[in-house]
Amino acid sequence: MAAGLVLLLAGTALAAEVPEAPGDLTITEFMAEPGSGIPNYYGEWFEIYNASGRNLDLNGLEIQGTTGVDDGFTIETTLLLAAGDFLVFGVNDDTSLNGNIDVDYVYDRSSFPLDSATDTIKLVYGGVTIDKVTWDSSDWLVAEGYAHQANNNAFDLEWANDLPYNWCSSDVFISGSGEYGTPGVANTWCDESNNDSDGDGYTEASGDCDDTDPYVNPDAVDGSEDPYGVANDDADCDGVRDDGDTDDDGDGYAEVDGDCDDDNAAFYPNAPELIDGFDNDCNGCADDLDNDGDGWTECPTDAMRYCGTDPNKDDAWCEDNPSDPACVYDYDCDDADNLVYPCAVETPYNGVDDDCNGVDECDVDGDGYEAEECPDESVQYPDKDRDCDDSDPEVHPGASEGDPAEGGQADGIDNDCNGVVDDPYQDEDGDGWTKADGDCLDDANDPDSPLVYPGAEELCNDLLDNDCNGLYNDGCEDSASYAVVRGGGLCGVAPARGAVGGSALLLVLSTILAGTRRRRGGA
Repeated sequence: MAAGLVLLLAGTALAAEVPEAPGDLTITEFMAEPGSGIPNYYGEWFEIYNASGRNLDLNGLEIQGTTGVDDGFTIETTLLLAAGDFLVFGVNDDTSLNGNIDVDYVYDRSSFPLDSATDTIKLVYGGVTIDKVTWDSSDWLVAEGYAHQANNNAFDLEWANDLPYNWCSSDVFISGSGEYGTPGVANTWCDESNNDSDGDGYTEASGDCDDTDPYVNPDAVDGSEDPYGVANDDADCDGVRDDGDTDDDGDGYAEVDGDCDDDNAAFYPNAPELIDGFDNDCNGCADDLDNDGDGWTECPTDAMRYCGTDPNKDDAWCEDNPSDPACVYDYDCDDADNLVYPCAVETPYNGVDDDCNGVDECDVDGDGYEAEECPDESVQYPDKDRDCDDSDPEVHPGASEGDPAEGGQADGIDNDCNGVVDDPYQDEDGDGWTKADGDCLDDANDPDSPLVYPGAEELCNDLLDNDCNGLYNDGCEDSASYAVVRGGGLCGVAPARGAVGGSALLLVLSTILAGTRRRRGGA
């Protein structure tokens, strides 16, 4: 029995209360399978801890087992337990028989046997379950001759000592017994207590009460669902289940609502920020003021805000799609200008990032090209030419002017921003005909191009389809008709009348090589 317990039992003036809430008492160790020849009816015991912070009288405390298997027992006399002390319940207090265990309270094993394979110890007071531990052989591995102990990260936490991975076999030898355990005193650390198994920055030794869940650690915000752990847990490891959804200081905000100090009513989201060294408004920054009065401060944050109008998008969308133009970081990028803040109206081409999305609005039509009006220092796409019309997403450098051969029509717009309006539909060679009109050779840089257009005189031996009918030299004396070589593209040899012999083809090729041409009035 611990010294504090002895003082209380000796009749000191220390006042005692009763256990009221889950976690006031916790089960911290049990011996379900004694070893070294000690029979179960002498050697079974378990230990509880007063985690309430108050001196408790356990009179009326019920100890229950597995429903329908063992009835348990009820304490029916004054039994005082000091705050922070342990108490050992055992089936026998003869240390020569029970494995040298100092037992504080003896109970009848016939009403409460312990089974090493699977069993339950439950503490109930006034109908309230103060603590409950259930074990089974698949997860708990209760070994013969070894007390099974709650790790020190969980021994005073009612929720955490439900988890099998927060328990282990004691490695402390009990002198004179051949068994292992720490009855009546604090447990030792389990192996691997210094490993951060879930990667949340906390180990069991540094207070992580569930080192398999990264949402559970001393810095977590307790609540009812991720990222606050799971329902009815103790995500912040403070010994109270889901206390983060309770407004403890009465300021209208619980921890899950963003209250960064739920013990102080002066701290809550959007509270007046003071120059006092504290984060009064819970935005993650101390003493940050809204200098320009636009409702935003320069406190850096990784949070994203959605500033668009698409009903299918929101702030959560922005967290997954931060490159969306309507997504901005949730802080004032210029706290000296009250027209600049997240989600402000963006003025295009003014050289100012009005809505704090990282760029000035210079691509209004969203075609990936900056407007010509955009100042040089605000260019978002430095490797692209400027957009000559930032109101039309179909107009930008490299856009299509349409294909006359496929029925395209002039629209009076410089679609590709090359400075020429409807260039495929212009009369490039000045012969009065455009490609859209059927001109099969309309090239301003070709001296022969003006001789080629629909209805032009077919000239002989010039290898041009002057009249754009698909044939050249047709109608010429002593000539065969072939598919055009120029003025329509080389498609092969296609005689218009009769068969074309090898000599005729040779004559054509010889003419090409000799470079002779017959133009208007010439030989």
